[in-house]
Amino acid sequence: VRTLPMTSRFYLIATLMPPGKVDYYFVRNEKEQHIYYSSTTIPVCEEEMRAIPLPPSKKKMRIFSKPSSVFRSWQEDTPGLLAVTFKKDFEQSKLSKMIKNQLELDAVYEVLLKNFAALKEEFLSVIVKSSYPNIGWNDFTTYCQQKSITNKDIVLSVLDRLFIAVNTKVGKQDDYANRDRELCRSNFIEIMVRIAEAKYKEMGQAQFLHEAVERLVKDILTTGQPPFIHKFRKESIWTLPIDDLLRSNREGIRKVYQRYAGIKRYLSLQDVVQLIQVDCIYDVYQHEIVKAYGYSKMTVKNEQENFSIVRINNIRRLQSNDRSCIPCVHRQNSQCLIQKFTE
Repeated sequence: VRTLPMTSRFYLIATLMPPGKVDYYFVRNEKEQHIYYSSTTIPVCEEEMRAIPLPPSKKKMRIFSKPSSVFRSWQEDTPGLLAVTFKKDFEQSKLSKMIKNQLELDAVYEVLLKNFAALKEEFLSVIVKSSYPNIGWNDFTTYCQQKSITNKDIVLSVLDRLFIAVNTKVGKQDDYANRDRELCRSNFIEIMVRIAEAKYKEMGQAQFLHEAVERLVKDILTTGQPPFIHKFRKESIWTLPIDDLLRSNREGIRKVYQRYAGIKRYLSLQDVVQLIQVDCIYDVYQHEIVKAYGYSKMTVKNEQENFSIVRINNIRRLQSNDRSCIPCVHRQNSQCLIQKFTE
């Protein structure tokens, strides 16, 4: 409402009225009840009403930034880290003794290095369902059947023979990281080469060993659904809502971590199981906790000499907390879960 010039007694009022005859009233003073009646006819608007867009908001959009998040200390895989890690695994295997031709050995090395990131995720996806942090004999047999590795040429007896050959210890190796009747990561790499030799080279389907290895790796990575471990981490965990939730409860999570880590300054798998299943009494299966724990760990350069394969530090603790929440999302939201952890 606005007043016309001071000499006028009229007011302009902007309002919307339906088309047709409209009766309306003016009340000059509610107490004196001076009511003025009038009516008018509103014509039908034949012009299309145009929407006037609002100006763009000047509010800055928040974007997740890992360097400034609670996950900033989590070390992602880089080509350099993967190269150093693979070199350690290759040296701990018996491939240099198995492959006598140096040119062939170098070619196999390059094929495995090129696919090491994917093979490492394959290995991790199996150990969280097996004898973490290794792969048990029966679980590896099941894995080979799922990946269609076994056939009329690679029967179970051949697979068992290769498993025994790989699992034979040479030199000084850690008994925990490389337990009998189980495969550590370097064993997993080695047995893939042995299977490729038996399945493709010895059967005349590949002339050179590196060609057989490349073919087997391609078959493995294209059969079934890939684990997408890091893809899930980047799309579902490294997000603003999760970062805000963990940041707002960071002090409580730190106290939980200190309580269970104690003087050893790390959380073992048993600590996490105790926290979630016993102390918090959540209806979460242990294999789900093992999966959350295993998927939260960063790459370890030398798994046979570094016990951090079965430990978890504070930043990975944050990530493991959130992964462990996933099976329970349909029952409780993440805020309730974090609150329960901190209590």
